[in-house]
Amino acid sequence: MKTKYFIITGSSKGIGAELSKQLLKENHHVFCISRTENKEILNIAIENNYRYDFVSIDLSNIPDVIKMTDQIFNKIREDDSELICLVNNAAVVTPIGTIDKCNLDEIVATVHTNMLSPILLTSRLLDATREWKTSKTIINISSGSGKYPAEGMSVYCSTKAAIDMFTKCISLEQKTKENPINIYSVDPGMVDTAMQETARNAEHDFQLKYFFVEAKNEGNLKKPSDVAKKIIKNYIK
Repeated sequence: MKTKYFIITGSSKGIGAELSKQLLKENHHVFCISRTENKEILNIAIENNYRYDFVSIDLSNIPDVIKMTDQIFNKIREDDSELICLVNNAAVVTPIGTIDKCNLDEIVATVHTNMLSPILLTSRLLDATREWKTSKTIINISSGSGKYPAEGMSVYCSTKAAIDMFTKCISLEQKTKENPINIYSVDPGMVDTAMQETARNAEHDFQLKYFFVEAKNEGNLKKPSDVAKKIIKNYIK
């Protein structure tokens, strides 16, 4: 039986961690990409002898991202692959505040992590598997912030809007291909993640901060495990 390969960024917490855990199974090979390793995922893989690789990386460091793609694709064989699925999930919400007060290094890191890294990973996947008959899927985790402007979140909103447009452009390009890739931009809604916590606890007072606090207090945030289950059901065939 051939292998289904999954490459998941931002795998240490939240949606990425839940996707990784739920996709660990026989005939799957999961590549978890994040700065720190989720030990629960590691233990599940070891206890069940599932195929699993962890890649420690800061996705804001673009030269390392390029090296990482070679490292991963060297472990994927066309003759063994039934599916290759890339989930661009990693993102950071900082810097929070009016743009004139945002730290320049944080601005660059966020653009690299949220926008440039997913674009490069997509480009590398398409290039490396151009002639492959393997089924290919890319899932870009989006946000309502990519559609609705928010004071104090200009960098995050802009990068998410860019990924939405990037996804649409790649979808158009793929229509002319003999073996087109399936690419989706998925807005999971408000999820109880570390990113939400960062926004709620931000020193800067901005309009959405109190909306996020109210959503948490009223129990309106979705569970990452439920979101991951829905993504797998709807987009991973």
